[in-house]
Amino acid sequence: MDVPFTSSAVPQENPQAGAAVARLSAVLHAILTAAFLVFAFIGTSPLSTNSLTDRVDGNPLNRALLLSMAALAVMVLLLNYRALPSLLWRAAGTWALVAFATLSFLWSDFPDLTLRRTIVLACMTLTAAGVAVGIHDLRRATKIFCLFAAGVILINLASIVLVPARAITEIGVQGIYAQKNEAGTVAMIAALANAAWLFGWKHRRTEALGAIAMLGLSMAFLVLSQSKTSLGLALLGIVMFVGYVLVARGGPIVLLAALLAGLAASIGLVIVLTLNEFDIMAVIGLVLADTSLTGRDELWAFATRVAMERPWLGHGYAAFWDVGPGADPLLRADPGSWLGDIEAGIINQAHNGYLELWLQLGLPATILATLVFFALFARSLLHSFISNVECRPAFALFAVMALIFILHNITEASLFIRGILLFSVMQPLIFLVARADTLRATPAETA
Repeated sequence: MDVPFTSSAVPQENPQAGAAVARLSAVLHAILTAAFLVFAFIGTSPLSTNSLTDRVDGNPLNRALLLSMAALAVMVLLLNYRALPSLLWRAAGTWALVAFATLSFLWSDFPDLTLRRTIVLACMTLTAAGVAVGIHDLRRATKIFCLFAAGVILINLASIVLVPARAITEIGVQGIYAQKNEAGTVAMIAALANAAWLFGWKHRRTEALGAIAMLGLSMAFLVLSQSKTSLGLALLGIVMFVGYVLVARGGPIVLLAALLAGLAASIGLVIVLTLNEFDIMAVIGLVLADTSLTGRDELWAFATRVAMERPWLGHGYAAFWDVGPGADPLLRADPGSWLGDIEAGIINQAHNGYLELWLQLGLPATILATLVFFALFARSLLHSFISNVECRPAFALFAVMALIFILHNITEASLFIRGILLFSVMQPLIFLVARADTLRATPAETA
């Protein structure tokens, strides 16, 4: 987002050349970041229906933009080559998964689709690394992201007025997106980022009022989307972040109180599980009226059965859903299940990120992918306490986002799934935390 302290591509004995390369790096990084954010949050065809045919055939404009961003990212990475060892070593799990996904075309049910779709995954991964390597000021980067997210929310709210027939559905507002859950995810991300910006740093009065307004608009759009999962996780994330701020600023007594509260909650959960004979569905029934989670139980049972057919390597990356009407996997659904009555292409994920990746890449890859995000959570949380004071709120936000991502994947699939907004947003965080020691934040009074 800003000009690096020094160029990593030119020896520092030549300060003029180093400054020129630093400026070039900053310009290329700004272009790359803008393209990445627009592509991830808006895409090349907003307000489209995202039909099965379009998903199978792909979008030529998407391919051109992805390849262009990847090429630009390579240039940014080379200009900051001294950061490459950290990005490669500390994010080795991510690179290993991308490589394994690419190799899966060798055993994929649809090798051509796998190869084409792993190119998307590889391009987005390179782009995320390029975006991360050029960020040096976490406070400024967070502010810019919040402003961009607020702009996206305003565009979606405007769509309700300008194209209500397209933006509003019977089950919730979807804005410029293909369905309401995607709109809810966007609003959730915007709400979490703006809550972190509001509560994490000190602000001038006008900035604080602006942050409050942005948070309010994000929550309003989230409520309108009627995406219950995103709304619940957004509220949980905001509570967690505010709790972190209170603990970080309150000292040992508040920290002890937080630990005791967590212990009491854990004991309470164990008691509830014991009283219900450790029946998870019975416990869920105490909170939710629909323990099937809108029919997900049958979909999960189907996905588990098919995953067990190839438990170790999967069916090939991105080669299970969206493979054409005649090969729709739900044609193999059990007789009598509502899954068999669904039009081909309506359901194109297992609605569980862990089951979804198991279907595509097998159980070992799924475990590795899960560990990548648990590691992201743990390392972000650690840096939120030990890093520079002005960087801590950003790392706390990363920790909250990682935990929300882990929970979100229980009912929606985005774990290492290409083209999914939430995963696209999480990818740069992996690389940012990989180079956490080189990051800083502008003090509040000079921001």
